Amino acid sequence: MRHDYRPGALRRIRTLLRLAALVSLTAPGVIGGCDALNPAFVDIVLPEDYQGPVVTENAKGHIPIFFVTNARFEGELLSYLDSLGVDITDPNLRPRVRIIADVAFTDGSSRVMEFVDGSTITQTVDAIGAAPGVPPTVAVIPPDLVSPPLTNQVVQCDVAAVAIRPQSIEVYVPVFMHEYSYVTTAAAGNDVLTRELSATYPPQFWQLEVDEVDEFLNATIIRNFGIRDVPGPIQDLTCGSVVMFSLEGALQVPFIGGIPGWLDEDTPTIEAFPGRYRMVTSVR
Repeated sequence: MRHDYRPGALRRIRTLLRLAALVSLTAPGVIGGCDALNPAFVDIVLPEDYQGPVVTENAKGHIPIFFVTNARFEGELLSYLDSLGVDITDPNLRPRVRIIADVAFTDGSSRVMEFVDGSTITQTVDAIGAAPGVPPTVAVIPPDLVSPPLTNQVVQCDVAAVAIRPQSIEVYVPVFMHEYSYVTTAAAGNDVLTRELSATYPPQFWQLEVDEVDEFLNATIIRNFGIRDVPGPIQDLTCGSVVMFSLEGALQVPFIGGIPGWLDEDTPTIEAFPGRYRMVTSVR
């Protein structure tokens, strides 16, 4: 499990921290039951002119939890989206990602949190494979793609552990994916091998999966996460701790003849779709 951040990630996280701290300072009801912000937390994320009075004795405190995606789009995918007329000029363009975190408290209670971050670009219409006179396929846009990002939440202290569900990490693939099969037909007494479209998958969130390994922990099937790159639980948190999760990697899709897709017999390509990632965690 890694604990480092690139400069761009730190800037985004610090901005989120400042926003959350300002909300907490100006709206006590948001963190009901907390006496004050932890002084160390305030010193890190707020400039002096925003700090105001801070109670330091017996402050119950709180624990902010943040998620950002620092993953990127692979170049060929961006070029394809650009050819469709999708605006890719945003310098902060990042794949849309959603995760679920479980927060366990020392009194035995728990809380489930969903986080969403990333850009909202997507292909909306697909005409590949449509027969003459048949209208193109129109994508159904999921609410989590167009809803505002949800990158931070705050819980009261007495947290026993924070853990991301590995099976809940999903990346939105913004293009239609096409599956092809080789079909043998007889023509003029000869067998002819042709490639035919057998399935189409609309733009959607795809679950990321962990590599399959043998008894020696050597990868036998390469998927989206190495076994050392999935997030483990964060335990023994103290009041004022700041928990940060960041997904890093590249959203990659295979292409066949310039079209996003794969052959139905190409198991390694299908298993590795949609790219390689790691989850970086940090506690401050």
